[in-house]
This record gives sequence, C-alpha cells and structure tokens, in this order.
Amino acid sequence: MEVRNKIIKTLTVTTAVFTMATSISASADWSSFVNARVSHDRATDSYLGSRDTKTDFGITALDVRYGGVWQNDNLGSLDLLTRFYLAGSDKEIGNTGFDDNNSRTFAELKRFNYQLTNPVHNGEWQYAIGRTRFRESSGMMWDKDIEGFSLGFHSTLLNAEVRVSERLMAWRTDQTDFFNEDQKIRYYSGIVDYQWFYQSHISAFVLHQDDYSGLQPIGSLHNSEDIDRHDRNATWLGLSISSQFEQGIAVHLGVQTVKGEGVDSNSSSVGSKRQITGQQTYDISGWLLDAGVWWEMPQLSSWFGVNLTLTSKGEDKGDREGFIQSDLASNRYRASDLGLSFYKTGYAYRQTLENLSMVSLLYGFRQEQWRAGVQWNLIQRRNSKAGVGDSQISTEEGLIAGNHSLGQTLDFEVSWLPENLQFFESVDRVQLTMRAGLFRAGDAYGNASGKTRSRVLLEFKVRQDLEDF
Repeated sequence: MEVRNKIIKTLTVTTAVFTMATSISASADWSSFVNARVSHDRATDSYLGSRDTKTDFGITALDVRYGGVWQNDNLGSLDLLTRFYLAGSDKEIGNTGFDDNNSRTFAELKRFNYQLTNPVHNGEWQYAIGRTRFRESSGMMWDKDIEGFSLGFHSTLLNAEVRVSERLMAWRTDQTDFFNEDQKIRYYSGIVDYQWFYQSHISAFVLHQDDYSGLQPIGSLHNSEDIDRHDRNATWLGLSISSQFEQGIAVHLGVQTVKGEGVDSNSSSVGSKRQITGQQTYDISGWLLDAGVWWEMPQLSSWFGVNLTLTSKGEDKGDREGFIQSDLASNRYRASDLGLSFYKTGYAYRQTLENLSMVSLLYGFRQEQWRAGVQWNLIQRRNSKAGVGDSQISTEEGLIAGNHSLGQTLDFEVSWLPENLQFFESVDRVQLTMRAGLFRAGDAYGNASGKTRSRVLLEFKVRQDLEDF
C-alpha cells in the first residue's frame, strides 16, 4: 500500500507540475482533437444450451473522446485523452419483448502520459510515466490501458524499452473497470526490436506477472464481482521474426514460452452471494507458435493470408497446466496495410490461446474509400481431455472428453471512408464500419454441437482536429 501511494503521488505531482509549466511557457503548443462515434453492438446469447427461447443482447452507445498533446521543446510532452460514454442496453427473449432495460454512463480518463526525450548522436532516449495504451502489434502478449513508467531507446534500426506497470485505481466514474481480481498485479516487461534487413525485423519480448493480491479464504462469502478468481505468477519469453519481400509476400514467425505457477478459487452460490469452496494449485509451463504468410496482389487491391496458431497440450489432470496467456493479452491484431483489425479467435468466440490448434484464412481488400476483410478459423483442442482458455461461450454440460473440434468462426469487416459529404464537409474524417462474427460449435461442446453465436457491430465515427495554440 505504501508503494502504491508513492506511485500515485509521483504520477499526480509530475502531471500537475508539467501541465503548469507548459501552460505558462511561451514555446508550449497544444494540439487536440474530438472523436465521436455512435454504435450498435448486438449479439446472440453466449449460452449454447438446450433452452427453448433465443436470447439477444443489444447495446447502443454514444462515445465521445477529447484528447491532445502538450508539446514543449525543453520540458517534453504530455499526452491526454478523456472519454464520455453513454449507452442503453436491452435483453430480448423470444417474442416477449424487452424485459430488461438499463443505461450506463461514465466519464473516463483513458490516457495521461508524460514523456521526456533526450536526443543522442545515433538515436534518442525516452522516459515516460503515466497511463497509456501498452501494446505490441499482435496483441498476444500485452495490449491494455495501464499505468506505469518506462525507459526506452529508439533509433532507425534499433528500438528497445523496459517498463514497470500496474493498475492502481479505477479511472472511470462507474468503477466497472477495476474489480478485485484486477488489483495488486505488477508487470515487468522488456522488448528489443532490430531491423536486420530492409523491411525485416527480429523482436524479443519478456514479461513477468507478479500477482501479490492473495486469494480470499475458503468459506468466505463475497459478491460475484468481488471474487479474486486466480493468482498467477509467471514469466513469458517471446521471439518474433518478420520479413516483407519485393514480390509482395510477407512472412512472420512468433514463438512464446511461459513458466510459473498459479492458484484458482472455486466458488458456489449461497443466496445472493458466492462462497469460496476450495483452491486449486497448478504449474504453468508451455509454449505457443504463431506463423503466417501474406500475399499482396496490387492489381486486385487485395491481400490473401494463411496463418497457423499452435499451443502446447494441456494436461489430463483437469487443471490449468500448460500454456496460458497473460492478463494483459487481448488477441486483437491490426492489419495495418488494410486499416482493419481482427480478433485472433473470432469476434463472437474470442477464446484465449490455450490447448488449441487453429488454421486461419484471411482476405483483405482496400481502395481509396473502402476497406474490407474476411477471416475464417478452424479451431481444435490439442488434448481432447483437457480444458481450454476463457471464451464468450458457455454450455450446460461443458466440454466433452475425447472430442477435439471446438468449432469454426467467420468474421467480416467493412469500412467506408467517404469524402466531401454534404453534411460533413468541414470534418477531417468520417468512417462507417460494420463488423460481424459467427461462431459454430464443434463436437467438443456435446449437445451444443452445431449451435451458433453471432455478433454484429455497426459504428459511425467522426473525427475533427482542432486548432492548435
């Protein structure tokens, strides 16, 4: 607690001092923007059991973000991003209409990151402290808004950074992004990226997760959202190699290993509470392989891709031994050439990468005002007697021992970026996006085999860069 308070105090004082200094400095500049989006996200129920009625969920939201950067030649820069979110949700069961309506509104400080740069003859050193989006390109190791401080070196060919991160408090007014299981977890990370040839990179990663929270004692009663479900102390090592060739072919190969130990809590319902009934200790030891090839066909404005994702097998004991991902992973990767993003295991399924093999086929299309992409996945369990990672799917009987097929996913995303629209002539960017995902359960889900879950997102986004001063 003492260390936590010191970090919070350091962040607060640093931010306040820097903001005051830049605001009174004649050489300080503030460049800002407003980003507004209206979206409707609708999905069929994640439950694939034998219910007679079909359940749909829908969320309509307005998301407004205002942010910018204070820049001063001597004092560095301060990156700020605020957010206001207003949403209404509904649950529709069969033909009975809407039986559950509620709204959700919050304000959020998403980003406040102070950065100081020190140029040297062959690059620059960077020091940063605050809350920012901490991610690597694949999203398979880390991709999350989190507080921390970092030291990095950046040059034309070599980029390196070490960082210490920890969630310290809720930054939303509704407190829903900071539950008990998110607290008292510290992350130590490092990355080195070297361009060893033209458009060819090799990157090395390390991440250590130190969960010092401690689980609640057996027999204690808690609200569901207050339960700390697991403690994991583990270290991940990663290596990634990518190259792009003149023929329009790009290849990548990524490997991760993990070693550590964890403890999970089991609980059961007792009235409106949940009671801790036991704890399960397990070893964490495994590996992940991710490899793929992209072909660019400029004459068709298209890209084709094939990808293989493979993890080590889980153990037969029924526990979580084997490869697991860190709590920072999102598995959302961005196809920068297309201006699109996909979830590794599908938008409607979104399973973490544990005890699986997955073959993916991808297609992308891009022209001046259009972006489109399709992703198909075939997902199997490597060990048919072991569990798999967390997903957005649940069934009455769980996974069936001896059956390998987890299912298939099909994702589609299309974006339209119109220009010179009559009502948006003065706006810097307008974008209309539709993302759709379908999951079809395999025989590993027993009686739920062949059942589907779908999810569709419609989003209209407007961005306006404001006058600098």
